[in-house]
Amino acid sequence: MKKLWLLISIPVLALTAYLIWQNLPSKRYAKHIVKARLYLRENELTAARFEYEKAYNATGKFTPYASAEVLTLSNRLSLRDKNFAEALNNTRLFVQENPSHKEGKITLAQLALQVGETETAFNAIDTLLKIDPLYFPARLLLANLRARQGRLDLAEEQLRYLSNKFPDSAKALLPLAENLLQQGQLVEGRNFLNQVIAMEPKNGQARLMMVDSYINERKIDSAQMVLDAWKDSDPEHSQTLQIRKARLFSMSNHPKEALDALSAYRQVKEGNLVALSEVAILFAKQSQFDSA
Repeated sequence: MKKLWLLISIPVLALTAYLIWQNLPSKRYAKHIVKARLYLRENELTAARFEYEKAYNATGKFTPYASAEVLTLSNRLSLRDKNFAEALNNTRLFVQENPSHKEGKITLAQLALQVGETETAFNAIDTLLKIDPLYFPARLLLANLRARQGRLDLAEEQLRYLSNKFPDSAKALLPLAENLLQQGQLVEGRNFLNQVIAMEPKNGQARLMMVDSYINERKIDSAQMVLDAWKDSDPEHSQTLQIRKARLFSMSNHPKEALDALSAYRQVKEGNLVALSEVAILFAKQSQFDSA
């Protein structure tokens, strides 16, 4: 009888132990976190947030690592709905819980700048730079803040600091080039653009800035040369290339050729909105306002 009892009790005890182990708070927490990440991978944001909430309920603990995940998720949901104020509040609460989290502070500064809370943005950036003066994202964001305030000279100081510290970084040289072009320092700005293009031949942003700087100066031949070189090295940006080509035709008093350059993008759909705006401008220049 004892042997029979033992034979029955061993699997029962084993099953009981297994069920207890499966339902430990840490185990349930891990399960929900894994599920949440899978939902995130499939862009099922609402389901992911629900799983994160289950994870917290399982343990009653709020870990810094998981909270960073939840912040990212919450902000994705808020930004999807264009609710920048909510995203800013999410990030503010996160930074209060995790004051040493650098990425959290940068996100706070970016969102504060987005909604016009420049003091909040500056304080977050200033705190980061006091800890690490070479923290690239903070220095770059400070330059952006100064530019938004209309102080391109102060923005230039920050960008020159970065370019001196990171002379081989296109991410440091490109915003400096843009700043100089905005201030009318065309020769030096283009020199930096040429350095970026030499480092990254497929950098479409640098080539676009170069073309536009020549178009703004009405230097059609120079713009065309950059455009031709860009076309050979970056065939993926066909719409952007054709828009610039159309502008050059328009500047050269060839309106028909300008419109023909954009003929592939005349269908009304979201991907063609920029090109359609350009077509409307071309028609307006010809006083064809109904067509525009």
